[in-house]
Formats: sequence, structure tokens, C-alpha cells
Amino acid sequence: MFDVAERYYKRLPNFNSVYSWLDLSIFPKVTAFWAQPLNIILTMMLFVPMVAFQADVILILLLNSWMNMGSFSTSQITLRAVLMTAATQERRAQETHDWEKESHEKILAEFDRLGDMMAELQAAHQAMNTLCSEIHIKVKAGDVDVTATEEVGPV
Repeated sequence: MFDVAERYYKRLPNFNSVYSWLDLSIFPKVTAFWAQPLNIILTMMLFVPMVAFQADVILILLLNSWMNMGSFSTSQITLRAVLMTAATQERRAQETHDWEKESHEKILAEFDRLGDMMAELQAAHQAMNTLCSEIHIKVKAGDVDVTATEEVGPV
């Protein structure tokens, strides 16, 4: 649904500065004007003269134009705000998704690295066990003198 609106806006000339000025300066004032309770009551009260003076075509056209202008401008500004908000939310969701995917990949890479380290530690542990077993067998067989008190310096 929002893809259609984005494609439409991409085909338009680049009026970003004009649009941002309208979005920040003009549209909020127009919407605030049409959303004032006094203006809403006035517009509703205009139905009475439209019914009472239905033969006066000029008056009916003026009143109808007033109501159509308020309805159209408010609905279009609201629709634009909704589309812009939806596009922003979609972009933020994509950024969040990309960040989560990147973080997940980093975590998996770290787990792989830790797994490699664990494998190296297990290999070293196995080698030490083998060496200790060989020494133990040699000590039992009497091939190694364990009573020697030679000091061994730093390795």
C-alpha cells in the first residue's frame, strides 16, 4: 500500500525544501484552523441556510465550496501526514531489522570464535592428559627418578 505512494512521490520533481516548508509551516495551521471547534460548529450551522435558501444558487455554491475546501484540505493534509509517517516507520523498521541482523551475525561469529578457542583448549587438555599419563606410566615402571631434587628454572 505504501509502496504505491513512495513510487508516486519518487516520480515527482525534487521539491523537498518546499514540501518540508509546507509540512512544517502551512499544513499544521490549515489543519488547526479547520479543526477548531468554533469552525466545526459554524460549518455544521451552514447546513441550515443551505436548506432554507436552497433556491439561491450563488449562496448554495459559496457555502458548498466553503465546506468542500475544509473537508478536502484537511483530508489531504491528514493523508499526506499518514503516508509520511508510514514511510518513516517502514524505514525505521528496516533499519532496526538490519541492525538486529548485523548484531545477530556478530554474536554468531563470536560464538564461532569461542568454539574454536574451546576446541584448542580441549586439544591442549588432551595433550596434557596424555603427557601426564605417560609420565605416570614411566614413574610406575621406575624409568623416572622422582626423588631427584633438581630445581628447574623458568621455561
